Amino acid sequence: MVTKTVEAPELTVVEEYQEELKAIVDTLTSLDMGQVGSVIEACMGLMGRCTEMHIELTYMELTDRKAKVLRTLYLKPVMDLIEFLFKGGSRLTEVYRQEMELSK
Repeated sequence: MVTKTVEAPELTVVEEYQEELKAIVDTLTSLDMGQVGSVIEACMGLMGRCTEMHIELTYMELTDRKAKVLRTLYLKPVMDLIEFLFKGGSRLTEVYRQEMELSK
């Protein structure tokens, strides 16, 4: 008996980026703001990856309309969230530093 295997269709680059953005958002929402150092570290790494994606999607826009939609409607808000969390973590670090200075 011969069986046929059905292969899943390969994802396009845009679809791969959509999946990666979902994973990034999951990571961001699971960050513990009590661990400020790890929040800042995660934000720096994720922003670097998002910047790479932004550059590649900008080049892809010439041939794939979905790339522009992904960049403007999905990637930009994620980058804004990363920036917001980074700024919040940085401010918390400064507050902790000032508290330590005052407690001396």
